[in-house]
Amino acid sequence: MNILLISYDNGSHIPFFPINLFYLVGHLKRAGHRVGVWNQDIHHGPDEALLHILNQNEWDVVGLGMVAGYYQYRKMKSLSRVINA
Repeated sequence: MNILLISYDNGSHIPFFPINLFYLVGHLKRAGHRVGVWNQDIHHGPDEALLHILNQNEWDVVGLGMVAGYYQYRKMKSLSRVINA
């Protein structure tokens, strides 16, 4: 299964390494899945940059998670528009 996991840009000038996400990546790879990660928090690119990643491969699953808060909700809503375009 081809799985893309997304770490969104949290708006901070301090980069955040999503170690919890990479624990999941390791588990999925050991289970035989092909896993890609798009870490917007490192690149600080526009949401539309995700389209390039989405169109590069045939993804079976796109995983997107957040810590609940209004800013995070708005960010996830913006990214989900790109995913569903």
